[in-house]
Parts: sequence; structure tokens; C-alpha cells
Amino acid sequence: MAATYTNAKNDLAKSAELKNVLQYFNRYEDYSRSINASLNSVYGDHLPESAFKILNVMRGRLDKKQRSAIVEVHNDRGN
Repeated sequence: MAATYTNAKNDLAKSAELKNVLQYFNRYEDYSRSINASLNSVYGDHLPESAFKILNVMRGRLDKKQRSAIVEVHNDRGN
């Protein structure tokens, strides 16, 4: 009886190990597919046209913040 329990326990451990290995390979395949897809795509090709309008707004805001930060640093040095 003890031998049967030990064999079952070993089989279960092997099964869990196999499951972990298979999960690793599945994650690796997903990751490599994602990397290959991103390498083959043209920059911005996957974005809808509306995203570029939002991007331009974000660039404008970032530019404004950068300018105000430069002015703020300049004013701090002058005082």
C-alpha cells in the first residue's frame, strides 16, 4: 500500500512538473509571437487614425509643460 501511495505521489509530482514546463513553453510562444508581430509591424501602423489626433494633443501638452518648467527654472535662478 505504501508503495502504491509513493508511486501515485511521484506520478503527481511528475505531472505537476510537466504542467509547469508546458505552461512555460506556452508563455514563451505567446511572448515570441508578440515580439515577432511588433518587429514586423510599421511604427504606428497598428493604431487607429484617432490615436494620432490624441497623440498630437499629448505632444502639445508635453511641450507646454516642458516650456513652463524651463521658464520656472530660469526664474528660480534669477531670484
